Amino acid sequence: MTPQINCPKCGGRTRIATSKAMSLTTREAYVECLNSECRTALICLLYPNGVIRKPKDIAPPDQAIQPKLYQQMEKFVNRINKPIELR
Repeated sequence: MTPQINCPKCGGRTRIATSKAMSLTTREAYVECLNSECRTALICLLYPNGVIRKPKDIAPPDQAIQPKLYQQMEKFVNRINKPIELR
């Protein structure tokens, strides 16, 4: 089963055009709307949001050890707490 993210502008289907690893558990995905009249482009962070069974070695990014990843996660958390403004 492939995860599906709908376009926030038109509600249409999207596809992941490419992605890059940010860490062992986080990827930045570049997503595009498949609706030919919309073609909205998105950047999505793919990371574990919750743990069902917790191994001992999984932890959130450490600000001292992984400052870039920590900043990305902070920006993401701040972004999801704000309403999206579509044009």
